[in-house]
Amino acid sequence: MVVAKKQKAKQKKRWYPITTGPIFKNATLGETSAIVPEVLVGRMMKVNMANVTGDVREQSTTLQFKIASATEGKPFAEFYGAKKADAAVKRMVRRNLNRIDSSFTLELGDGNKVRIKPMVLTTGRTSSSVLTVLKNTLERKLRAEAKKNKFDDFAQQILSRKLQSIMKSQLKKIYPIRAVEIRSFKIVGEKAIVSFKPEEAKPEAKAEAKPAPKEKTEKVEAPKEAPAPKVETGEE
Repeated sequence: MVVAKKQKAKQKKRWYPITTGPIFKNATLGETSAIVPEVLVGRMMKVNMANVTGDVREQSTTLQFKIASATEGKPFAEFYGAKKADAAVKRMVRRNLNRIDSSFTLELGDGNKVRIKPMVLTTGRTSSSVLTVLKNTLERKLRAEAKKNKFDDFAQQILSRKLQSIMKSQLKKIYPIRAVEIRSFKIVGEKAIVSFKPEEAKPEAKAEAKPAPKEKTEKVEAPKEAPAPKVETGEE
């Protein structure tokens, strides 16, 4: 019993900072306590976006991460998704307009699957047929955009509101749109980490100097001087 108590006393918890990837500029998300950092792998965590970016305007968005590794005692969290607070979404809705809510799964260019929940607000009330066209068009456009991007790039477009702006400009061709919002998006299952290696630049062929032509021994009528060979020196 005495030995067991001594061993238990020695196993004290330590605080470990948790960092994330370049999508958030390798920011530190916070600290958590554990006896060894390896036990943290697989845990999900939620962080307010304002605490990560320093932008107080993003305090209504919650980011979701999953601790993927603890190499050399340093826990690293992969970004998994984001959710906008319900209260913030309700404040966007006004009277005498239509709200279109959707929920479907997208497949990205890197093989990841994302559950996304977009919302469209019109500037006024319209018919159900127009709302159906808007809903179907939005889903089609989002699927096409997802196929062209990796998860981190796709997520960055949502968090920066670039994707919402693109969708709004497409939908307003059908009917005047007040706003397009992404209420939430999250990876389905495990995140697929795909490494894209850029094509290696081929080394430029070096220009070899051409040897000077040999003088001809035969006599030729009206001999002309052979032009000197041109050699590139790289100087302008």
